[in-house]
Amino acid sequence: ICPEVQQTYGNLGLLSEILFSQFPEKIIEKIAIPQPNSWVRAMRSPVTLSFPVSASPLLNLPTELLDEIIAYLRLLDLFVLALCSQRLYYTCRSRIMSILASRCGQLHPRRDCEASYAGTGLICVADHLQVGDYPPGIDWIPKIEELEKQLASTSGNESESDSEDDDDAFGGDDLRTAKANPNLFFYAQAFYKMVPSNLDVSDTLTSSVASSPFWSLSFEARKHLPDNLYIEFNNLMSFNAGALYHPNSLEWVLRNLTTKEYVRRSVVGPGVNGPFSYGGGVGLGHVLVSRICWSSDSNTWMSWDGIHRGIWAGHKFDITAITAIEGDYSWKDVSVEAYEDIKTIWKSEYGAKWEEYWRIGRCNVMPKRSDYYARDGRTYYFLKSDRY
Repeated sequence: ICPEVQQTYGNLGLLSEILFSQFPEKIIEKIAIPQPNSWVRAMRSPVTLSFPVSASPLLNLPTELLDEIIAYLRLLDLFVLALCSQRLYYTCRSRIMSILASRCGQLHPRRDCEASYAGTGLICVADHLQVGDYPPGIDWIPKIEELEKQLASTSGNESESDSEDDDDAFGGDDLRTAKANPNLFFYAQAFYKMVPSNLDVSDTLTSSVASSPFWSLSFEARKHLPDNLYIEFNNLMSFNAGALYHPNSLEWVLRNLTTKEYVRRSVVGPGVNGPFSYGGGVGLGHVLVSRICWSSDSNTWMSWDGIHRGIWAGHKFDITAITAIEGDYSWKDVSVEAYEDIKTIWKSEYGAKWEEYWRIGRCNVMPKRSDYYARDGRTYYFLKSDRY
């Protein structure tokens, strides 16, 4: 969860299922700050061209007012408006690219941009959390205290019927569960919004355009564009977010902004370009999740102990190019330490050949844990997996 923007991924199941999956890469989609290529930068730059006076009052407005108007438009509406004139095209083009970039980890103040987690506190909490059990040294506790007051204001000496009405207004069953279990896990279920599910930097960010009637209807309108703009418009409509994370030669780092520590992508997953590792094994997302877990109960259904009191739980993070901290010697490189922790955790689950067995991409060998391990006096056995 992210208490500062009051969003949650909801109940994800056992930690042993979450950590050893592709899910951690979904989290870092929202904290990876784009490093766009030259084409993206050109699309976002304002165009200083002169346009003739138009019969349309809209086209004769000052650029500042026109920008304010289109700021209220949805992404699909911007594509439609961009086909009406060259001036509108260049104005909408910059806005379209800004929206696409803002849906990743880049903080952006415009009206319709989705929340970013970059620079905000992140924590993965368990439902076994004791009342008031929070990581030390974090600054978003006042946000939780506000929820506690809000929760308390819905209970008291009112009649049972009135209490049920209040519960319905604040979330019904989730609120009653939070009253019975006053901890951060159930607060998030009762009060926080779910993280939007339509963000996927491994796919096109404009899939909504492709699935709409506008996709086919716009072909006729696009014929009237100059050749250079026709090609450019098509590229915008099929925009892939990979262009926001170029060049591949960059060294990407996961930064803990609270402790001023960082982990280099090249150490955790050598040979993988960009900040993400879809289908490529361990990535920065797995490092992050392994360090932000917080529970009052040490039983995580994993072989490795200690992960339930994460040393980075509740801290603030982002992922960016290492150039952002070059020359600043106040930062500490903990890449090797973080990778050694990852190796220890994964070896305890999958054995000495964990890198060979554990993959998250298609047509790879499924996770193959050690044949058995002991916990609480019991021995647990695992079947070896085949391909899928």
